[in-house]
Amino acid sequence: MVQLYFEEAVLSKEERQCFATSEAIYALTAKATIVSEGPYNRMWYLAMPSGQNYYIKIYHKRGRYLRQYCARSRARGEWENLQYFKQKNLPIPELLVYGESSRRIQYGGGFLVQREISGSQDLAHIAREDPRWYLEPFRRLSVLLKLADYLRQLHAGRFIHKDFKWRNLLVKWDDAMRVYLIDCPIGQRHFGIQYATGWWRDLRDFDKNARRYLSRSDRLRLYLAYRQLKTLTQKDKKLLTKICKEKATT
Repeated sequence: MVQLYFEEAVLSKEERQCFATSEAIYALTAKATIVSEGPYNRMWYLAMPSGQNYYIKIYHKRGRYLRQYCARSRARGEWENLQYFKQKNLPIPELLVYGESSRRIQYGGGFLVQREISGSQDLAHIAREDPRWYLEPFRRLSVLLKLADYLRQLHAGRFIHKDFKWRNLLVKWDDAMRVYLIDCPIGQRHFGIQYATGWWRDLRDFDKNARRYLSRSDRLRLYLAYRQLKTLTQKDKKLLTKICKEKATT
């Protein structure tokens, strides 16, 4: 049996009917387009005649190793983490429905439905393809400062994202330059040594793309904003050296 959880506060009557059951949601994927696929999930883009479009993400695997049996699934993790971001007033796409089987062994994962943020693209795509990333430095700086603030807020609550990469950050390039957090199934709050090593790894993950698409001065400005400093301390210099030694990835 699949248990469904609805965000009644944001669901319209039409959406409530459209996504009323798990069977209806799975059936809608036949009308949708696959936009990404990985070892744990597949995501569909569902375009509707109304003009309001949606993303349906279906997890076919709970996780690796023991996570399949004794930890929360990736679907539940993403739902709960996005709800946590929302509570902290960090921007996310609107969540509509979350579902997961009550029988772990019978069902591999779960699913989420979110509204599309019209006109948004992930930060990695913008940096690769959109000339405005280089031609509009003040807007680029606005994005960086917001990301520094979001990550600082998460770490202040001892939350480690664990996948703070450019492909998991949506940007709507307009006057407001809004930035949204997406795709965080394995992040969680940590304490002790796990927190002490986790927060700088979030910085490292972000920097692996930043070194490709940002100048050294922009990367430094981002770090100073995150740390709320005007100049680097010796401790910060050592940490930045450690981060920069990590091999760059796409």
